[in-house]
Amino acid sequence: DGILNDPVWEEAQPSGGFIQSKPDMGEPMNQQTVIRILYDGENIYLGIQCYDSEPEKVIGTEMRRDHEGVWQVNDYVRFVLDTHHDLRSAYYFGTNPLGAQVDARITENGNFHMNWDAVWDCAATRHSQGWSAEFSIPFRQLRYPDKEKHVWGFNCARSIQRSDEWGCWSSIEMKRVTAISSAGELMGLENIPRSRGLEIRP
Repeated sequence: DGILNDPVWEEAQPSGGFIQSKPDMGEPMNQQTVIRILYDGENIYLGIQCYDSEPEKVIGTEMRRDHEGVWQVNDYVRFVLDTHHDLRSAYYFGTNPLGAQVDARITENGNFHMNWDAVWDCAATRHSQGWSAEFSIPFRQLRYPDKEKHVWGFNCARSIQRSDEWGCWSSIEMKRVTAISSAGELMGLENIPRSRGLEIRP
């Protein structure tokens, strides 16, 4: 439902410290953002809490999937998963306060391919502290090496429309979350199911 009140989220280590890429590059974001990540035998889950001191001013108007309005005129969060940790390619997922879905593949450290669509779930909601979102990404939608322990490249970003403020969790060297070479690392994934390349859709 987009509300991070399920007890299981307390088991996830919170991470924040988002740094502005604009307008004041290198300064902490003016609103706090906290990420939590969990996984089980089928999915990886992300919970993102976007605190806002003026929650009534949070903007969410667009519900169409992969529509540019989701990130151009709405408050917006997105993250990348570099599952091969090659610092060049990744999967991209994003949403706004209404839970609109955006996904893409990134290649060559920044080339954006919006024609890639995966089967995944997310929900978001506005509340008295700002807004929050939950993502559920099936492992079967991702490709990664077949090994026991994984280290994936990871980065997350947030946009606040009313102040035209953008910020990232990891490096802001290239000012955008799609610069995979500037991503941080997601560690602790162990014994996740082997990636398969088969899918049937009605």
